[in-house]
Amino acid sequence: MTQAPASPGWVYILTNEAMPGLVKIGLTTRTPKERAAELSSATGVPLPFVVAWARAVSDCATVEKAVHRMLDDKRVNGKRESFRVDVATARQVIEAAAGSVLGRRWLTPPQLRTGGRRKGRRKRGGDLTGFGLLASCVAVLAVLAVFKPTLPDWLPRPVYQGFMMVERLGG
Repeated sequence: MTQAPASPGWVYILTNEAMPGLVKIGLTTRTPKERAAELSSATGVPLPFVVAWARAVSDCATVEKAVHRMLDDKRVNGKRESFRVDVATARQVIEAAAGSVLGRRWLTPPQLRTGGRRKGRRKRGGDLTGFGLLASCVAVLAVLAVFKPTLPDWLPRPVYQGFMMVERLGG
């Protein structure tokens, strides 16, 4: 089985006043604003989609797939990307999914960066170490505890066993 090359892009959350309580979570390799405009141009959409939040990631397809799995029980229709969840929760799940893919550095690809660095700030490394790594692990475990998603097939056995141990300890 060959793995598709990582495709940098955006994972976004769109809202629409005509669909209260629902968010659309998807991916794009263009800008989220362009994607929202494209979706809003359909004749069956009464009001335009609004970008509620977006995150640039180095592999948008992998992150989107993980998010959709984690929120599968909140999905409105199995063939659509609409979920009955608030923007804050959707954002937390995306952040957890973006940080949980093992062996990858989740840096914003140069072509997706917006704005420059502030003057006087030192450039930091992109590796997660210390507190950042601990915070990411806690966030992933919190999402798993709340949503209890089906764990992905690609998860290494020791990691899977660790999640199962946490699940047993939690109740």
